[in-house]
Amino acid sequence: MRASSANRALKLALVVGAAATALATGAQAQESAADIEELVVTATRRETTVQTTPIAITALGENTIENLGATGLQDVTTLVPSLKIGGGSDGGGRITLRGIQASGEATVGLYYDETPLTGPSDTSQNSGGSSQDGNLFDVERIEVLRGPQGTLYGSGSMGGTVRVIFNKADVRDYEGSVDVMASTMREGDAAYYAKGVVNVPIIEDKLGARVVAYQEVRGGFIDNVRYGHENINDRKIRGARLMLSAFPTENISWHGMFMAQKTTADGGGSTWYPLLGDEEYSTDRYVVPINRDELTLYSSDLDYDLGFATVTWAAAYYEWDQLNASDYTNTMRSNRSSNTNCRNWFTMSLGIPTTTCNAAQLAQFGAFADSLMPTTLYKPAWVHTTNSELRISSNGDNRLNWTFGGFIEMRKDYVDSTLAVVDKNTGIIAVPPTIFFHRDITTETDQTAFFGDVSYEIIDGLTANVGLRRFKYKKKTYGETDMPNWVSGSLVEPFREFNADASGWLKKFSLNYQMNSDVLIYATAAQGFRPGGANNTPNLETALIPYGPDKVWNYELGVKTSWFDRRLTVNAALFQIDWDDIQTSAQTLSGCCSFIVNAGKAQIRGVELEFTARPITGLLISGGVTVADPELKEDQINANIRDSTSLGDKGDQIPNVSKFMASTSVEYTWPISDSFGGMVRADYSYVGKSYSHFRPTNVYYEQQGDYAVVNLRAGVEGEDWGAYLFVRNAFDIFGEISVTSSSGSEQLTSSVLPRTIGVNLRKSF
Repeated sequence: MRASSANRALKLALVVGAAATALATGAQAQESAADIEELVVTATRRETTVQTTPIAITALGENTIENLGATGLQDVTTLVPSLKIGGGSDGGGRITLRGIQASGEATVGLYYDETPLTGPSDTSQNSGGSSQDGNLFDVERIEVLRGPQGTLYGSGSMGGTVRVIFNKADVRDYEGSVDVMASTMREGDAAYYAKGVVNVPIIEDKLGARVVAYQEVRGGFIDNVRYGHENINDRKIRGARLMLSAFPTENISWHGMFMAQKTTADGGGSTWYPLLGDEEYSTDRYVVPINRDELTLYSSDLDYDLGFATVTWAAAYYEWDQLNASDYTNTMRSNRSSNTNCRNWFTMSLGIPTTTCNAAQLAQFGAFADSLMPTTLYKPAWVHTTNSELRISSNGDNRLNWTFGGFIEMRKDYVDSTLAVVDKNTGIIAVPPTIFFHRDITTETDQTAFFGDVSYEIIDGLTANVGLRRFKYKKKTYGETDMPNWVSGSLVEPFREFNADASGWLKKFSLNYQMNSDVLIYATAAQGFRPGGANNTPNLETALIPYGPDKVWNYELGVKTSWFDRRLTVNAALFQIDWDDIQTSAQTLSGCCSFIVNAGKAQIRGVELEFTARPITGLLISGGVTVADPELKEDQINANIRDSTSLGDKGDQIPNVSKFMASTSVEYTWPISDSFGGMVRADYSYVGKSYSHFRPTNVYYEQQGDYAVVNLRAGVEGEDWGAYLFVRNAFDIFGEISVTSSSGSEQLTSSVLPRTIGVNLRKSF
């Protein structure tokens, strides 16, 4: 869709939203406040509703998730202001809120119930570059907390926190449901999923179990024209959850979970090259990539009600394994004529002392490089994490409310970085591959924290809140390069170990005024941070090995309002984020490796608006708008970096962050007979322009975004069943989610999935 079309669609969506607001005052309104259920959330570690929680929060209940047809977090981004997940249509990439986007540790905390999840660090200490994309079947709700949540949620929540709350086992009722889907995609293969859940009370009122199982196949649509492979990027997901609930006494409750999910994408992600020609969704990569992701999680949440307060002990252990095998051929090709690398090869490998290579030697070196191509960068990685939190929170809605607690996490991750030759005729990677370069990196991270959060109602309706968190972390990174890559200049390096540590305070101050039952005003100043660390990168200068933590201060003024007997809610937040010592990614001069440095300051000013309207019985209209100005406030420089392609100047827009995002959803249900009714739903989302780098003068500077997507869904529903038809990307637009360029890889694009049409059936019992 061209920009003008997107703008017209955006105006239409906003007009629809305005019309919904106007309708809420009409005589047709039939639902009373008692008919409108408010979603209960626990974002503040206490039970509140969205409209009475003095933070910017979006909560999506189970019914909303189901009617949206969401299977992963990527699907719900259209309903949450400023939420963005990397990885394109595949999801599973870096989670971003309010434009806090940078390499390194996570900038947004992801929680499954009480468990924070952090991915493997990879070779570039980029543990936040991947997020767990768990299936959203049988999820009670999703809470998205925008803005730093450092005092209650710790490191990695500098942009906000996403909480996925799963349905717990019921100790009283037998129940279950099945959910199946089949779809077809233009230019691609068919897709399907089958999911089921069964709940069994083992001991009535005391012990129950809930078992969830699912399998999903997402059809591919990318063709590799170099080798003639079609639809290579199919994706298979299968998983299960076992939920246990126990209530041994009236004041003790326990919830346990075992979760396992495995994702296999042997054709790699959904990226392609529009510059190849008229044929859509094509790539000419030399290597057919592999992506695999497997999570095994055990968690235990114990609550002990003391009457005046509740003690909670949440503990978890998880193992997260990944395999990423990508095309490294272009990097090899760009170095095949390097005189420096040629000299090292002759001198160190062949034992022929050489100060500079002549033409014949360069030709010999080039032939040697060619023998190692096509080349895959093959990286198996894992992280094993144990974490535990013990806290006590006051009960009831008192003038004084408080939470105090402690947190500990021990994380160890490992990655093998290897290079291997790939079959020249097919581009297929042998498993296991025959490697010619190897280095390994292990990172151990220990974090401890003590925190407190206190709220006091000064006068009726006026409440002050103070939060403090004392954090301390230690990081140890070690590894070696025991097989060199002469072509890119990565030489043998002995075992090396680097250490980093820091401690400090995170603070939050908030004042909120509940004017009446329909209006809440709040003002907040809050901090967030990410740990620093050490790079373990071949041939990296000593000054670039350590990097420090980065921090943000968020200043926010918000209002939450309800109108017309709660048939209309309008919430808005105005914020400014000051970001210091930004962790950013840089490249070695050879182009072989990425590493992290601190450089510069940024400021993000913005406004968020959300509304929900119920103008007549059965009609629900909701939407949101985010307007932001994410820019550098000083030149982002580092005197030790000669390759400045990742650095920027004052006034540059932060990469991969849109200044404008908007969405609107309309859903209408009505009775057809006494036993069933109808449902129609339309979801519209618009993503504004963003850019791949800071500097417009950067040769690899690319525009992305500026597109709008419409999804449609319609069906009939009974008390315990539903049958639906759906169309995703109804107008089959080409939306550029991300566009990146590098030497030999121009405009590598991840785009919105082509138009997909399908059917969905559900049955509960």
